[in-house]
Amino acid sequence: MKVSSIDCRRLKKIIRKECGTSLIVDCRPYFSFSNSNIKGSVNANLNSVVVRRSRGGPVPLQFVIPDEKALLRLREGSISAVVVLDDRAPHWQKLKKDSIAQIVINTLNNLASGANICFLKGGFENFHGQYPELCTEVVKPVGVDQNNGTETGKCRPSITLCCEKLGSNLKPDYDQVWKRKQLPFLACCLFFQG
Repeated sequence: MKVSSIDCRRLKKIIRKECGTSLIVDCRPYFSFSNSNIKGSVNANLNSVVVRRSRGGPVPLQFVIPDEKALLRLREGSISAVVVLDDRAPHWQKLKKDSIAQIVINTLNNLASGANICFLKGGFENFHGQYPELCTEVVKPVGVDQNNGTETGKCRPSITLCCEKLGSNLKPDYDQVWKRKQLPFLACCLFFQG
């Protein structure tokens, strides 16, 4: 297995100079990936069933690279380097056999595309700490404390007034008086039951 480890500085050079011929595969969970990721990276789409069935071995490539354009470029051989990363692993040889990053590496090694497979030392956390400008960030919604992610209880006045007005008029269905038209067959059914 020919996998090389690269540091954050090398990945920065790859992003800046070789972005058209490289592919970054993020092996973190989708929620973590969607909150913040390296610009231009793709998320490996491996669910727990695929991971369990693979037993650490290779899986179909469309699970590893869900982006169709990137998958086509990889199969054509127009990608020279594939960088695999996870949260914070220090080296690819320290990965567990059934980890998503290890399964991705095994899958890419079985592909005869000629691309160099690299693993980012320290993972996303290390890279984000050194080069946050090369990462995407999700903007926190209004009313959420930026430091710890808890709700501040502050809300824009117009939203609060609107919610109060709506809340005063909303009653559960069982609490409301229903005006209904009696149907002849319904009266007949009630007559025989009673």
